[in-house]
Amino acid sequence: MIFNPCTGNGFGNFIFFDATNSKCGRLNATSGPTGPTIGAQDPLTTSGEAAGPELIERFTEIEGDTLKIYYALSTFNPYTLVKMESDFKITRTDR
Repeated sequence: MIFNPCTGNGFGNFIFFDATNSKCGRLNATSGPTGPTIGAQDPLTTSGEAAGPELIERFTEIEGDTLKIYYALSTFNPYTLVKMESDFKITRTDR
């Protein structure tokens, strides 16, 4: 997993979170942006999701002990695409 909307502050910031839903154990989370959604889903009561990260390989870089990747992440509510970055600490080993 490269992004977790619970620990990565996605819900309530750029992914809608219905405060009556118990995702992430946060029953009183802030709402965040709403709509549009797919089909007949009510954007005011349907929690969003993070799905389908697609790596943007040309921007991948290593600097020191940090691997930095960029990817496009789809969200369900609002139904859109978000450009994301994740940094990973790496260790180089000699074989």
